[in-house]
Amino acid sequence: MNKVIWHPSTHEAAAQLAIIGSAGEIVWRSVLVVFATEFAVMLMLRSLGMAFGLWTALLDSLLLSVMALPLLYAVILKPVAALSAKQAAASAEVRFEAIARSVQDGVIVFAWDQEIQFANPAVEQIFGYAPGTLRGADMEVLMPEDVAKDFREGLKRYQATGEAPVIGKGSVEEEGRRKNGERFPVELSVNPVVAGGDTHFVVVLRDITERRRAEEALRQAEEKYRGIFEEAIVGIFQTT
Repeated sequence: MNKVIWHPSTHEAAAQLAIIGSAGEIVWRSVLVVFATEFAVMLMLRSLGMAFGLWTALLDSLLLSVMALPLLYAVILKPVAALSAKQAAASAEVRFEAIARSVQDGVIVFAWDQEIQFANPAVEQIFGYAPGTLRGADMEVLMPEDVAKDFREGLKRYQATGEAPVIGKGSVEEEGRRKNGERFPVELSVNPVVAGGDTHFVVVLRDITERRRAEEALRQAEEKYRGIFEEAIVGIFQTT
């Protein structure tokens, strides 16, 4: 499976572009208002006998409006765009968490330092943790020691080379560790996430204990009936 990279920062970028477009229109309208007001003032002063030529008034108004543009950008456009972009990113994060909390598979988000930033209720149920207790914990609490060692090495390799045995490789089977220390099989995928210039990782996993048991039961049944069939064949040849 190809690497899947989710970019929540695109929500922020799109929101910022939209706000810049809207605020840009506001700024230009503000410039026109400044220009018209200044020109009207200059004409009024000229009518009162002050020595202002028409073209001088027009040029003065135009220069004032152009000079006001960077100030309007710094004071209005940039702060509004940044705030709106943050709000859009926060809304996207809320939507992501709402979706992640509703799915049956476990969803974990962790950072380079292995700190768990989000774990949905399915993860807490699968691993036997109380609600909210995994946030801030190290990812290694969910792994047997040998798996944790491979995890650390793989994360370091990915940070150095952009390649790792598990990250971005689709679904793989591994072993997890419940809170009571029990080892159990899981199927999981790990994909990088770029958000606000920082890289995080999203893990989607499921407990495949029952599937493994069913596979083992099927294997034993196949061996049993294969043995019965082979014995029957031998019996047939012996009696002929």
